[in-house]
Amino acid sequence: MLPAAVGEGLEDHLEAAVRGEEDARDAVVRWCLPRVRRTLFFAYGPLPETDDLVQETLARVLRSLATFRIGSRFHVWVDRIAVNVARDHFKARGHRKLFEYDDSAMAHQPMASARRARETEMDRQRALLHLADHLASLKPDWRIPLVLRHLHGYTVPEIAAMLEISFEAAKKRLHRGRRELHNRLQEDPYLAT
Repeated sequence: MLPAAVGEGLEDHLEAAVRGEEDARDAVVRWCLPRVRRTLFFAYGPLPETDDLVQETLARVLRSLATFRIGSRFHVWVDRIAVNVARDHFKARGHRKLFEYDDSAMAHQPMASARRARETEMDRQRALLHLADHLASLKPDWRIPLVLRHLHGYTVPEIAAMLEISFEAAKKRLHRGRRELHNRLQEDPYLAT
């Protein structure tokens, strides 16, 4: 069964989408879009290529809908496709720093009317960009398990299955990723507090 977070009626859309009905496929894509974008943003970073990865993930979801087993957990299936798209891209690109934090990016953020609300929102946005920068600087083998665990709440066995690695390997990657991220956050004057 699909979780409640999927939204009422998506099960019906999903069944129709699996049968190939165009309106239902559009509804499924609309549900997938924010989840895929959030997953890839934190797994990959806020780069122009992130939009390409989102599109590639959604295209793979649509191409593979006919193979989805109704009754399975759809959100897990979508997350697995997103992880595979990111992993394929990382392999093709090789590991290097993926994102540099640019404070000028904050100049384009929408502002609230009150000064304090504006400062709070800017602080939140800046913190997210710093966090994304630190995540993006981690090896993909560490970053992706962290995103799956802390953004989506998957268990270690679920992460191991999604990444097709052993339970122990998933546990080690999470531990190393957390330790490395913690060290980087402690060195960041903006996030250390």
